[in-house]
Amino acid sequence: MKKLYVYIALLILAVTLCGCAATATVQAPAAESRFVIVEKTGFWEVVYDKETLVMYAVSWGTYNYGTFTPLYDTNGSPLLWKGEKD
Repeated sequence: MKKLYVYIALLILAVTLCGCAATATVQAPAAESRFVIVEKTGFWEVVYDKETLVMYAVSWGTYNYGTFTPLYDTNGSPLLWKGEKD
């Protein structure tokens, strides 16, 4: 009877250790991306939309990771990218 408990414990242990698997995230190639990175720091980056040229701040913080925030000029209008268009 002890052997049965040992086999069950080993089976549960094997399933527990092998049951979790990381899933890979699929990212679009840079050529297909709608956004272009303008500035990059440790906690955020500034990007602009290729179609509308509107600029956004993207957070890389642990609390708000991936948050897109539009940037505005002094008149309250969306800030537009004035550099070269990709």
